[in-house]
Amino acid sequence: MQKLKWYQVQTKLQDLERSVFTVEDLTAIFGVKRRSAQAFLSYNQRAGKIKRIKRGYYFFGHGLTDPFYAANILYAPSYLSMETALSFYSIIPETVYAITSITTKPSREINFENYNFVYQTIKRETFTGYVLQKNFLIATPEKALADYCYFVSLGKKSINDRIDISRIDKALFLEYLKLFKSKKTRRVAKNWLKI
Repeated sequence: MQKLKWYQVQTKLQDLERSVFTVEDLTAIFGVKRRSAQAFLSYNQRAGKIKRIKRGYYFFGHGLTDPFYAANILYAPSYLSMETALSFYSIIPETVYAITSITTKPSREINFENYNFVYQTIKRETFTGYVLQKNFLIATPEKALADYCYFVSLGKKSINDRIDISRIDKALFLEYLKLFKSKKTRRVAKNWLKI
């Protein structure tokens, strides 16, 4: 059975910018059998060189370097949205500390590796409007703002007066807003954003 070497695996995965990886990644990249990849992960996890995000997903033990990708994995299905996405697109000026995502599963908060991951629930028919950005799923600017308006209308978010709506396609934003089928959400958007 071919064995994986720590330095070889670490170097190759860093070259490929794979901060989070699976058994399948190791078998495909290094051409080893599944049993060999599992043995490598198990041994290095016990040694503290590798940590597990959740069943089947691992990262190097020196710290989580790709929290956005980890957010998608920790609680799926989910995509980054609201303050996290609005900050990512520079629509709000402030840095946000919690990594906020949208999910169709029950709302949840997970503290992991010094990060606070917050997941908010929406209905399945509104779970759309996200794109693959590098290696993570994130709402488009318009959908992130629509999600935000929805949670403001529910009283779960506060209005942010420092938002820059000049970067928003207003027609697309209004289309996403319609998905929520909520007069209150549309009223929030009209009064707050003057759209």
